[in-house]
Amino acid sequence: MENGFKSRYSAIYHNLDFSRHRFKLSLRALPLLIIFICFSTGFSSEKSEIRIIRNIHLRDTVHSLIESAKKEILIAQFILIKDKSGLAVIEHLKRKAKLGVKIKLIVDGVGAYSDVPFTVKDMRKLTKDGIEVKVFHPKWRNVFKIKKRMHDKILWVDGKIILGSSSFWDVSFDLYQDEYDVLVKGAIATSIRNHFFEIWKSNEVKRIISDNVKEDVQKKLLLNWSPIDLEEGITSATIEYIHDPVRKKKKRGSFKKIMELFKSAKKQIIIVNPYFLPPKRLRKVFFELSKRNVEIIIYTNSPETLALEYKMLGVAYGSLRRYLKKCGITVYENKLNTKMIHSKYFIIDQEMIYIGSQNLDYLGANHNTENGILIKSKIFLSMLIVNIEYLKNRSILSYKNGERIRKKYRIKNPFKKVWRHVLVFFFKGIL
Repeated sequence: MENGFKSRYSAIYHNLDFSRHRFKLSLRALPLLIIFICFSTGFSSEKSEIRIIRNIHLRDTVHSLIESAKKEILIAQFILIKDKSGLAVIEHLKRKAKLGVKIKLIVDGVGAYSDVPFTVKDMRKLTKDGIEVKVFHPKWRNVFKIKKRMHDKILWVDGKIILGSSSFWDVSFDLYQDEYDVLVKGAIATSIRNHFFEIWKSNEVKRIISDNVKEDVQKKLLLNWSPIDLEEGITSATIEYIHDPVRKKKKRGSFKKIMELFKSAKKQIIIVNPYFLPPKRLRKVFFELSKRNVEIIIYTNSPETLALEYKMLGVAYGSLRRYLKKCGITVYENKLNTKMIHSKYFIIDQEMIYIGSQNLDYLGANHNTENGILIKSKIFLSMLIVNIEYLKNRSILSYKNGERIRKKYRIKNPFKKVWRHVLVFFFKGIL
C-alpha cells in the first residue's frame, strides 16, 4: 500500500517529510503547494485589461468582437430572440461558423421566448449551420424549475469577453434601456471560460439536435454595424470573476460575495440597479450599515417606470418606503419619460467596483444564476463616476437619508384591495 502511494505521488512524496503524522514542507515542496492553491482557487496575480462599452457602441462592439473570431466563440445569454438585433447576431455567427470557427451557444429556456421567440425549430436550423446549441431549463421540460433562470451574460471570443447587463435584442441594442457593459481580456479569461463549460457540461442544459427541418428561404440579412478598435480606451486593472453555482444556489455564489462587500463598507455604498426589491437578509445588512453611519445611495427605476414593465413591480417597490426611512437610504429615481435603468453595478467606499448581471431581488439572490466582476482601478472608477453624474442629472431625488422628498405617486391597481395586499406581499418575497 505504501509502495503504491509512493509510486503514484512520488513527485510530491519525496519533497515531504512524514514525521509524527504531520506534513513538514521542505523548500522544494513549497512551490508545488503554491501552484496547487492558485490552480484550485482560480486566483491569478496577473492583471487583466478592461474597457467600458458605451450604450451607443454596444451593437458595433458585439459585432466587431464576433468578426475578430479565429478559433472559438462561447455565448451564454438570458435573452436572444428573433428581432432585428437578435437575427443580425445569429446571421453573423452563421457566417463565422462557415469559416471554421467553433461556436457554442447557451440560451435560457424562458428568456429565448420573449417577444419574438427563438424557438426549438430555429435552434435546430442553427445546428445545421455548425453551431452547437443548448437550452438552460427548457420550460417544457420541468415546470418546478421555471423560477430558476440562467441570467448570465457572456460573449467569449478567443480570450476577449463582453459581460454586463445587456442581452442580444433590440431593447439593449437600440438604446431603449440604459445598459452598462465591459470588455475584458487577460488573466481573467480562463476563469470565465471555465464557468461557461461548467454550465455547458451540467445536467441543467439540454442539447438541441438537428432534425429534418425544412429551411425557410430567407434573404441574407445586411449586418448594419461599423467596425471599431477593440483596443482603444483599454486600461489595466485587478479583476476577479464571480459567479453562481450552476445547480443549487441558496446562500452561495455571487450574491453572497456582494453581501460580504456591503458588510465591509466603512463610508459609502453606491448602488445602480433596475429592481431594488431586497430580500430580508440584504435588508438586515443595510440596517446594520445604517447603525454604523454608512451612507447608502441608490439609483433605480421609479414606481411609474416599473409599472410600465409590470404593474405589480411598481406596487411592490412603492411599499418599501418605511424600510427606506428606517435605514436612512438616499434614492434617486429616473424620470418617467427617460430610458429605463438596466445597469447593474455597485461602488464600495470609492474603491471596490462590481459590474455584472446581479439584480437586488429575491430571484437574483436565491434562484437565478448570475455573473460579474470585481474591479480595483482608480482610472476605471473615475470613468464610472462620470456615468453616475449622468444618471443623477436625469433622475429625481425621491428620498434623502430616508425622508421622502418626492410627492407620492399612486399606481392604479386593477385588483381589489384585498388582492392588492396579498400580491404586494407575494412580490416583495419573490422579486
